Amino acid sequence: MRRRQNLVELKSRRNVYQRPSCEFTLLRLLETQRIDALLRPTPGTINEMTVPAQALRDEWLQKMLEAEYAAYEAAELPQKHEILVRTLVFNVRSPGGAAAVG
Repeated sequence: MRRRQNLVELKSRRNVYQRPSCEFTLLRLLETQRIDALLRPTPGTINEMTVPAQALRDEWLQKMLEAEYAAYEAAELPQKHEILVRTLVFNVRSPGGAAAVG
């Protein structure tokens, strides 16, 4: 992400670059429908993941969703999407979120 910063003492402006958090990137990909709620690329090409990749995904989902993970697991794909987006929005965009990006 890029933003312009004024430097009063130098009477100039410069670009400041900031790498967004993984959570922010995932939220953007979900919002633009580039990935589905199982974190697979869309549109529906064959979305096979290796067993180690599935394990990493599931571990991350459990940590991110915490108490909502059981509801996520039991839900159909559209509800999974809602649960994941809601959690990411809270973590990324709220001031108290763990991965807030400014």
